[in-house]
Amino acid sequence: MSLLRRDRIVRGGGVAIYYNQQLLCREVTDGDLMLQDTLWCSVKMVSGADCIVGVIYRPPSAQESYNSSLLEKIRLVSSRYRTRVLIMGDFNLPNLLKSQIHPVNSLDSNFQELMHDLPLYNHVSNNTRFRGTDTPSILDLVLTGEENVVEDMIYETPLGLSDHLVLVFDYVCNAERSSDAHKTIRKVDFVKLSNALHNITDWSPESSDVHQHWSRLIGRLRNEIELHSYYVPKKPRKGFQFQVRSRTRKWIAVRNAAWGDHQRHVTPESWEKYRLLRNKVTKLVKEDKQEHQTQIIRKMEQNPKLLYQIVNNQSKVKPGVSPLQTSEGTTATASAAAEELANFYSTVFCPKECVTLSLHPLLSPTDTLQDMTVNAESVLLILLGLNTKKSPGADEITPLILKQCARSLYTSLTDLFNLSLNCSMVPMDWKCGTITPIFKGGDRSDVSNYRPVTLLPVISKVLERLVANKLTKHLEGNNILSIAQHGFRKSHSCLSNLLLTLDDWTLAIDNGNPIHACYLDMSKAFDRVNHSILLQKLKQHGVTGKLLAWLENYLMDRVIQVRVDGALSKPVAVTSGVPQGSVLGPTLFLIYANDIPNLVRCKIILFADDIKLWASIHTSEDCVLLQEDLNALYDWSLRNKLPFNFQKCKMLNIGKCVEFTYTLGPHRLAWTTDEKDLGVWISSSLKTSLQCTAVYKRTSKILALLKRIFGRFTRQTLPSILNTYIRPTMEYAVQVWSPWLQKDIVLLQRIYHRATKLVTGLQSKPYEERIESLKLFDFCYRRIRGDLILTYNILHTPNHPLQKLFVRREPRISRTHDYLLAVPHSRGNSRRYFFAVRVCFAWNSLPQDVAHSPNLNIFKTNLDSFLSTQPKIEPPHSA
Repeated sequence: MSLLRRDRIVRGGGVAIYYNQQLLCREVTDGDLMLQDTLWCSVKMVSGADCIVGVIYRPPSAQESYNSSLLEKIRLVSSRYRTRVLIMGDFNLPNLLKSQIHPVNSLDSNFQELMHDLPLYNHVSNNTRFRGTDTPSILDLVLTGEENVVEDMIYETPLGLSDHLVLVFDYVCNAERSSDAHKTIRKVDFVKLSNALHNITDWSPESSDVHQHWSRLIGRLRNEIELHSYYVPKKPRKGFQFQVRSRTRKWIAVRNAAWGDHQRHVTPESWEKYRLLRNKVTKLVKEDKQEHQTQIIRKMEQNPKLLYQIVNNQSKVKPGVSPLQTSEGTTATASAAAEELANFYSTVFCPKECVTLSLHPLLSPTDTLQDMTVNAESVLLILLGLNTKKSPGADEITPLILKQCARSLYTSLTDLFNLSLNCSMVPMDWKCGTITPIFKGGDRSDVSNYRPVTLLPVISKVLERLVANKLTKHLEGNNILSIAQHGFRKSHSCLSNLLLTLDDWTLAIDNGNPIHACYLDMSKAFDRVNHSILLQKLKQHGVTGKLLAWLENYLMDRVIQVRVDGALSKPVAVTSGVPQGSVLGPTLFLIYANDIPNLVRCKIILFADDIKLWASIHTSEDCVLLQEDLNALYDWSLRNKLPFNFQKCKMLNIGKCVEFTYTLGPHRLAWTTDEKDLGVWISSSLKTSLQCTAVYKRTSKILALLKRIFGRFTRQTLPSILNTYIRPTMEYAVQVWSPWLQKDIVLLQRIYHRATKLVTGLQSKPYEERIESLKLFDFCYRRIRGDLILTYNILHTPNHPLQKLFVRREPRISRTHDYLLAVPHSRGNSRRYFFAVRVCFAWNSLPQDVAHSPNLNIFKTNLDSFLSTQPKIEPPHSA
């Protein structure tokens, strides 16, 4: 099921429509139909026409202006769609059907006149609202543009505590349904399949052609998979349904009987009897649901993704592609939607263009990487390490099959890989990417609101991993990659990028030197890499011979296809970019952008295509120098065919300094007071309050969602919930923005206060007692613990990029450890509470057995034991 909803502007209330995903349904958002508590959607018919479905709630106290607008909307819908109209909802017009000859008021008269004029036919004839001993009435209506299209109207017992009946009926129409290519699920007998594959000795044809070799291998593999598979019907997705206990079902039957008795007699006694039974059933169902939720959370400990699936089913519209708006109207079929999306995704690619650059080799001929071979053990290791949860590519060979049959396949795959590398040819099947569009928010009929997720054949990605490992070893071993690049490298991350940046900024501000910082963003950089330039840069970085020829073949003649509900678009040529969804793509992009830091004289740091450039500003000459560097970067973008996204390029003024007019090519860079940098908000004051507020809001929403879904937790289940959902958000790069203002610390601590109150039996206990009972570390503790764990990693990892943050000092007494740090001098708070300064005191106080732990896991254990013996931990903070 999928959900359309229209919430009220004020808190509480609204209308919603659940619809089957097989229906081609989209929300109608025409401005002239928008009105509070109304929701319209169109459903595609087999004939190609649309049927409009509307849900309406008219408040009993609605003003005359609202009533007039509502009638006008209904008239407008009926005039557009004529007879293909289904309108239902609570109209709060109890006298409408009773006073057809002599209307009680003008609203009833106007509504009756509207129904006669259009016409609209009502299909509700019995009372739909019962409240105690009040006179029953008809408040809910089902209106259609044709007379005989509603069948089998059933009046069910009210839902929960509502006093309105549930109306169930059939609406006769010939709705178009999306194709479902997976009506059955394949089950594989892996033991028999693996044995059968092991007994095959003639995997390779006599020809040395890689295409024939691949064709024979994939053909034999598919044939054996089919022989050792069986198919079972695909069950409908149940989402978060649960089964009530048999005892609860018996009480539901008793409640329904009491409701029928009340409908017949409508006495105070019959109402009271029904009310008591209704409340009892509501309580029993709630208990059953809580027990079911507890079981789900327990299963989540073995399968964390189960919880994500439940939350996704509860919290947002289900995945899928709705009918899309085109220049000619709306897509009517899945094939049309796939074509529309493929055309849109292809617009990002640049035309194929041969560009020649003057590049000087970075290595001597003796240090080049000319060719490579793979050994069987490496292939087996990668096959056994495949993530079986990943989706297959166009060949439909899943990672699960490859992993289960790894020992039967690895030798034949090794032969195929070496043949491919030796003749510098990549099978054409490996060059086809299948795109699954993922809705990311906004208008579902807009193609730009679907993110492309590219799936490539898993077998090709195994070879890509081997090549990427070889390339990385070559680049890192020869120290070719710039130290300013922190993307897609071992021991480098968003965290290392941010810490090195803020280390320089806080130190400069502490010394009274203001900073002008440029945030630069390239437009669709990964999709616009020019292939001819990339090949020249690969050669410049020492990649030559057969391996360079293999990479050239790997990049050429690639295509993408979009899949929507089993329908595939026509292949679209990929004329630029590194392959999305590939293993090699990130490494190739690092090579493409590796010369950027050499162009500038100011300080620069990168994370893939995100660039930060800054300078300490003393005089106008410093501003001119920074502008010259911007000019150099703009010239580079022109030469390398990677344009900047000017709308996302900003200037940040840190400290007290007069702003200067900077330009990036023809574009004037705008100044901002804060910028989101790799997921962390950076303010011009370098205070962390903005980031703390953002984290608080985000975790509050997650906590509210979990509360709505699960209600309350047990002492055993809350820690799992915190570890899975709350802490990853609260602790992302927390070493960068760890709060030091008391108000920010209190704000974030509220999350733990609220979360621990959701545990049954602990609501009224003090916070400290709740934390101790649940055996949790509070936020302050985890901040210090996170700082110390990162420090251990830095000091015990050879050549870690963050080692420049610290200065080691010799121990003065024998009882201290050998990793003591010199405490830097600081004046202002931004420097005093920066990671590299604040952690020194805590780190130097550790005993020798903790600081000298042989590995990270033992360090964590020793650290927790040590900290548990210390007084209550309070991180340094400022009022």
